[in-house]
Amino acid sequence: MEGNVPSAVPSKSKPRRKVKKRTTRPNQTLPAKKQFKASPTNDLEMSEKPLPKPEDSPNEQTPEIPEEALQGLINRFGPGISELLGAGSQRGKRNQKVQQLLSDIQAVGDEMRQLQGLMELCDYFNMSMEELLGGFPVDQFVPSLVDLLNYEHNPDIMLLSTRALSYMIESIPKSARSVVHNHAIPIFCNRLMFIQYIDVAEQTLQILAKISKDHSAAVLEAGGLMAVLTYLDFFGMSVQRSSVATAANLCRNVAAQNFELVLSVLPLLTNLLLHSDGKVVESAILCFQRLVKSFHKDPSKIAALAGEGLIDNCIQLLTGAAPAGVIERPGSVLIVLQVICKRQPDNVVGILERGIGPVLKNLLESNDQGSTPTPNSSHILDLLSFVNSVFPELPPNRAPIVVKREQYIIPKQLVDTPPEPTEHEKILRDNFSLFENFAQCVYGAVKETFSMNIDTTIRTQCLSIVLKIIFFIPEDKLIPLLKDMGTSTFVANLLSSNRHSYVATALRLANVLLEKMEEIFRKYFTREGAVFAIETLASPEYIKDIDSLDINTKEVKKWISQEAKALKEKFFVSDDMDESEDEVIEFATEELKKLRKLLKQLNKAEELVDQKELLEEVAQMLISDGGVSVFEFLRSGAAESLYSFLSANINSDQREERWELFATVMEAGKHSRAPLQALITLLQNTLLQSEKFVILLNDRKGPGSGIKFLAKPFKLRLKRSSDETVLSDFSSNVVGIEPLASVGAVEKFLWDKIQPAVDIEEEEDEEVVIEDNSMDSSGFEEFADDTEHVLEVEPPAALRASACLQSRKSENSTSKRLQFYYNGEPLASDDNIFRLLQHHFNKNLSVLRADSVANITPAQKLWNTEHTLSYKRTMIASSSASKPQIPPEPSLLYNSTNPMQYFMEHNLNFSLPVPDDLRAVLLFLKFLNKFMNTWKPKSKVVRDMRRDKDLSSDLIANKITLKLSQQLQDTLMLCCGELPPWCEFVARCCPFLLPFDIRRQYFTCTRLGIARALHCLQQVCPPENGAEQFKVGRIHRQKVRVSRSHILRCVFRVMELYGRSKSVLEVEFFDEAGTGLGPTLEFFTLVSHQLQRSDLNMWCHDSTYSIPREDHIDETKKQQQKKKRPDNPLQAEGPFQYVSNKGGLFPSPLKESDSNASFIRKMFQLFGVVAGKAILDERMLDIHLSLPFFKWLVGKPLTISDLAIVYPEIAKSMREFQKVVQQYRDALASNEGVSKEDLQKTILYRDCAIEDLCLTFVLPGRSDWELKENGKDIPVTLDNLAEYVELVVETLLVSGVRVQMESFRKGFQSVLPITSLCYFSVSEISSMLCGWTPTSQEYWEVNAILDAIVCDHQYTINSLPVQYFATALHSLNNEEKRNFLFFLTGSPRLPIGGFKSLHPRLTVVRKDTEGSPDDYLPSVMTCVNYVKLPAYSAPDITACQLKRAISDGLASFHLS
Repeated sequence: MEGNVPSAVPSKSKPRRKVKKRTTRPNQTLPAKKQFKASPTNDLEMSEKPLPKPEDSPNEQTPEIPEEALQGLINRFGPGISELLGAGSQRGKRNQKVQQLLSDIQAVGDEMRQLQGLMELCDYFNMSMEELLGGFPVDQFVPSLVDLLNYEHNPDIMLLSTRALSYMIESIPKSARSVVHNHAIPIFCNRLMFIQYIDVAEQTLQILAKISKDHSAAVLEAGGLMAVLTYLDFFGMSVQRSSVATAANLCRNVAAQNFELVLSVLPLLTNLLLHSDGKVVESAILCFQRLVKSFHKDPSKIAALAGEGLIDNCIQLLTGAAPAGVIERPGSVLIVLQVICKRQPDNVVGILERGIGPVLKNLLESNDQGSTPTPNSSHILDLLSFVNSVFPELPPNRAPIVVKREQYIIPKQLVDTPPEPTEHEKILRDNFSLFENFAQCVYGAVKETFSMNIDTTIRTQCLSIVLKIIFFIPEDKLIPLLKDMGTSTFVANLLSSNRHSYVATALRLANVLLEKMEEIFRKYFTREGAVFAIETLASPEYIKDIDSLDINTKEVKKWISQEAKALKEKFFVSDDMDESEDEVIEFATEELKKLRKLLKQLNKAEELVDQKELLEEVAQMLISDGGVSVFEFLRSGAAESLYSFLSANINSDQREERWELFATVMEAGKHSRAPLQALITLLQNTLLQSEKFVILLNDRKGPGSGIKFLAKPFKLRLKRSSDETVLSDFSSNVVGIEPLASVGAVEKFLWDKIQPAVDIEEEEDEEVVIEDNSMDSSGFEEFADDTEHVLEVEPPAALRASACLQSRKSENSTSKRLQFYYNGEPLASDDNIFRLLQHHFNKNLSVLRADSVANITPAQKLWNTEHTLSYKRTMIASSSASKPQIPPEPSLLYNSTNPMQYFMEHNLNFSLPVPDDLRAVLLFLKFLNKFMNTWKPKSKVVRDMRRDKDLSSDLIANKITLKLSQQLQDTLMLCCGELPPWCEFVARCCPFLLPFDIRRQYFTCTRLGIARALHCLQQVCPPENGAEQFKVGRIHRQKVRVSRSHILRCVFRVMELYGRSKSVLEVEFFDEAGTGLGPTLEFFTLVSHQLQRSDLNMWCHDSTYSIPREDHIDETKKQQQKKKRPDNPLQAEGPFQYVSNKGGLFPSPLKESDSNASFIRKMFQLFGVVAGKAILDERMLDIHLSLPFFKWLVGKPLTISDLAIVYPEIAKSMREFQKVVQQYRDALASNEGVSKEDLQKTILYRDCAIEDLCLTFVLPGRSDWELKENGKDIPVTLDNLAEYVELVVETLLVSGVRVQMESFRKGFQSVLPITSLCYFSVSEISSMLCGWTPTSQEYWEVNAILDAIVCDHQYTINSLPVQYFATALHSLNNEEKRNFLFFLTGSPRLPIGGFKSLHPRLTVVRKDTEGSPDDYLPSVMTCVNYVKLPAYSAPDITACQLKRAISDGLASFHLS
């Protein structure tokens, strides 16, 4: 449904937003759709059309059976049964039809009859369902159709016979074998080599495309590769794409004897790499990728493939110099080049001479950018594999340990003289400068790729490349290469790893570096802790407990220990250490000693002058050239010491003095914020080295592969508890239980079998499978079938708010007869077996990651182990799982410095057992995060520094982010809902370590149900082309149709029925064709506007505005509405005024005794349901809510600063009153001899005494609201001014809005637990619900827009019309930006992240026009964020036509 305006003439139809419409193929028959409608009692009634009544009755005495009863009986057998009842007679008719068609096409000599038969045959295939073609006589038809292919004198017969074969293969795939067997392939190839009729040629290409998928060898041997490529330019672009895709099929698994057939078309294939169309180029690359895979063991054939200009064209593709521009998957090109380098090392020189180094560097760096990298692992692996292939293989005595099939492969040691250099090594020595330049380009990028990925295969490739570069590059060239690269830190981190293969590689690296540059690296290895790690590996403690390990791991640890001992004896002897035994153990450097001494003195110093001097010395050490290494920082206990200094148990004033001092030294000293930034970097590096969080992965064979375990039952043994004497013991039986079955299902199965009875005989080792019929409703209740439910909401005039939003009654609790235990812990009845087993598995894992854990799929352990549950009788009444509680209302802090103190008292707690050094680092990072964002220093210099340079992004821990991202990609863990405990710990206690995108993904995957978790996973990690897609189910979608002119009345009914449902709400408007995402987003936008109506009296505001396009009544009705407004605001039809507030909306104070209190309460409860549903369904509301509103929602403390956001003038007066109070208190304390009356005369407010203001204890602006009993009669004086300020602030922020906010929270909680928002700050919650306004200018920069756009259909990102489009969007004013977003998506706001975060992505395609493109308007499809853009000739024309399309297409969704 698209607005398609042929010209810009006003009389033409207006452009409308295009939305999805379901379509069906001609040969598909849709089942009858069930219609659901709303009855007067609000129940859903289903009506179905009955079957036709039979004409004759077989027995007149048979009583008449109602049609409805017969239909119901038939339907009990399942869908489609009625069609099967008449299948016998229909089959006979079909057979007669088929035989008639066969007779027609075999009527040799009667070409008219043959032509008619072919037409009917094509129609027959096109209109028949696949299951009805099972008995079609393929072997009888194919020979006749193949004969007709040779009717060269009759092109119509040739065309229709080819088409009939194509339809036959599509409908009956097995028929392709018969087509091949009857020698049709040579005929098809001949038609393409000697083209007489273009229609016949195009149809021939289509049928070859289908046959080539399963019979590529037959087509290739018949000359098919040459046939599909020879006259490629004769066809349209879509046919060209199909032809090259067919060629790619033919290049799969090519036999050696067919190489000559490939060789003849190599020039054509090579030239296709420079084709202008990206799809054609991708298929051409796939051809070569499959060819080198077929012949990778034959160097001569690889040389032949590379000899036709292949390398030059591949380099052009990688550099973007090819006509198609930069390709999306450069890894596919590098696969080809990698095989060429391995089998033909001579070509390596030619590749390097073409400057591929900078290209690979850019490709690697582009995958490492961003705070939430979710790169394509196979793509990165292809890049690294090629880089690895450029360098020769390492000699065996230098090669690292590798892991193959979960086994460590230890390289063999050379006994005799080393072998002769390989050909590849000789080439490297003869062309050393090329390899040196290449190494300089890629070394840093490879190291960064290692740190930005946690995939073991990628990391192993990176280590191999680093080791090769360091080994093959000589010392004089290696020094400048390694400068400022942190190689010593890199090696030290590897040596402290728990992965044996990394440790082994680090030992190889350390050995080579020390051999080449001993003097340099002895010093750095000592400072970075590498020497300490080598000492640890060489100690007897390292191999003390290896007897309990498997043989392979035991051998590896012995090898590592021996290598470490040899390295220690060769380069590090005890004579080089200090004489003190303690210092030898700690390998203490001078820097470490100095830092430790300074920190001890700092914590002992009491005077601020001394503390400042010591802090300045520490700051100077942090930013000096040598700096402080991670090892020194960790061993000195710097994190714990600094945190202890800043959080000491002293009075609040002294603590605030320390905070001010710390801020001044670290953020506003000689080096501005450099010391603080260096400190954060050290903390992050220490965290990187210290944390060993476990990742549990089951999807080792691709995304979704672990889901297969859910089809296997657990082995369960049910054992009577030792203190149970009445019930029977069932432990002799092994029970198979479905993973998602509940403990309650086990009880139901077991109860009747264990009650005491006489002569009960139990079979030994009986295996029983327990199926839980109720588990789908608890775990997968949001999964739905394909039935579409449509509720039409037409609000009757009598609908009242009081009838809506009724709370649902909880289910009656059932008595529980058995209590089950697992490992001594009691189990809840509603727990599923998989979750509780996984929970106990996670509890037994150490926080420190063991190397063996990484190589084991957790699911294999759980499913291969027999688990024992014990049981005994109980009289406890079971109930449903405890519901999450609404957080307590926010506390009010009257002093602006209190939030930091409040944080120190309430938020520095950790529930995860972590090592002491890691705990200290996390605590200090958490403190610094709050300190930078909450503490308001007195120093203006510090405040300016913070404003100019934000360090929040420096707190993000990339390694932990990557670990959590990978953990969230495991489908089995998502279905279980029991992730490793560190995931929740980091997301809840240290959210600042994770970027917003990852926290949002974690929230979706753990809090919104299994269906949404899997849907989110498929969005974050879409399957690669050709990869198998996994799909457990789809989210249930509830469709409703509402009236645009009665939005507020409709939303009450919709939210009452479906607001609390886990299904996704989809909305349509009456009398409009639009459906899908666009109308749904607009529905939420319109609802949010209605909630801001001024006549509802819900909000505190400072201005009003109108939205003309949302007033859907004529002028006569407008006048009538102005004269008389209805008593019930829900019945008002506009025009409306809407409220706004500069700081954001906040509830207006309300008393429970107010006449409209009941209505306001229901409106806020409705708003809570709408807000929860918006977050659940990832919709946005067009409403500007204040931050205090969201603080109220989650229970964050409020201050007078929050009052300033909502009531700036009142807050200004209250702050001035606070200063007056403080002056008065200071005067009383310092002037003991002066009378109180005399002091009061000196304390003035704006040159006026407080008493002269004539204030009473009444809420400002509400003369009827007394702040205390008889408040209107109590004057405000200096003595009670503090109480007055507190009561005003407390009333405006807390007690005066308690009714509204508790109602809002109640509504929100009914959809989504408020506690689930704990992973986000209040500003992030605001952005999740309300999006980002168009004033976020960074999202509207031209480059940002171009980065977010996906181009297709003849457009690329470099196309001028696309560039003009981005420029036009950038030039829009704020109102036009809102209108564009509303026009494009249905919502006038962007999600966090801007255009890049739109789902689906913003796509721009070329709009075909018959005349000049400048005369046409663009159109959009709101359901997929799709823009059809004519090829405008200039930026100003683009901007003009875009603005006109926006203004004409805003009001509604229609077909053009």
